[in-house]
Amino acid sequence: MKPLAQNRFENELKILSQNSQMRNFPKIRGDLIDLSSNSYLNLHKNSQINERAKILCENNFFGALASRLVMQNTPLFEHLEECICKWKNCDNILVFNSGFTANLGIIQALANEKSAIFSDRLNHASIIDGIRLSGAKHFRFNHLDYEHLEKLLKSCEISEKLIVCDAVFSMDGDIADVKKLAELAENYSAFLLIDEAHSIDFDNKIHSENLLVMGTLSKAAAGLGAYLQCSDTIKKYLINRSRPLIFSTALPQSVLAWDIAAIEYLSENRNLGKELLQKAQNFRQKLKEAGINFGQSESQIIPIIVKSNENALNLSKKFLENKIYIPAIRPPTVPANSARCRISLNLGIEDDVLEKIISILKEANL
Repeated sequence: MKPLAQNRFENELKILSQNSQMRNFPKIRGDLIDLSSNSYLNLHKNSQINERAKILCENNFFGALASRLVMQNTPLFEHLEECICKWKNCDNILVFNSGFTANLGIIQALANEKSAIFSDRLNHASIIDGIRLSGAKHFRFNHLDYEHLEKLLKSCEISEKLIVCDAVFSMDGDIADVKKLAELAENYSAFLLIDEAHSIDFDNKIHSENLLVMGTLSKAAAGLGAYLQCSDTIKKYLINRSRPLIFSTALPQSVLAWDIAAIEYLSENRNLGKELLQKAQNFRQKLKEAGINFGQSESQIIPIIVKSNENALNLSKKFLENKIYIPAIRPPTVPANSARCRISLNLGIEDDVLEKIISILKEANL
């Protein structure tokens, strides 16, 4: 007799297929121009970083073999944290294995059933899962609606509060007002956790005990891992209370070496983010002139919103026919009736490719 849940799995897969929501791993093709990558600064093709990483890892390409707390706190971990401190001009950095596990571990450790968490409605799935694990009371404020957030903060009688918000939203490309969020955190004695995973070189110029900043090393830095900018007390607390940090095998030497080399390069080339944002602004202007709907994007993430799942899949297929890979993003990743093809610009994309994209969009008559 087959497991009783098997029927549910098969039925759900059937519904996903009928609604054009079935996901499959894409085939890797070397002939495609990739506009899905999170390597926003094109650092994965940087030979200088690659050669520096080879020297740092000393040809050690095996795994870390144990957690960081079990004799795997190698010198490269401390070297990486020191590099990020210099890059971010802060005193304390704690490295995690990924952005997803960082959000899980940070939120789960800092909040509990006696806490209240206030989260933007469009925050990343890792934030939502971290809140669920914490057991805290969850208040969702309307997307980038700071008046709604303040209303929720004012009416909440729970003393321990945590506000969580993406800096750049991964599916829409719009940007949070971190200064306003920091003011609200200060006024209501709350911690503020900013997820800067999709930021290029986040520089909030805000120095506050209330502020925590999580960033990834797997996107603009083209490496792997994540970090938290925090106080010494928070760092020590998380080392003792963050379950994903405590119970996960550490990052291997080869990964740490790449991360160090990439952060060193970013520290020496601080104009790269500005170059990319200017490139994105120029492209959005041309999209606007062509009457293309790209939502509220203000960053290198530019969604071409086509509403229906079928339209998104068809448009993505049209790009593929022109050897350009721009993935279709559908619910539940984005809200219902807001399916899109999500463009992730990077510094390696030539202007003629962007002109070709606009030509395809015009032909599609969206």
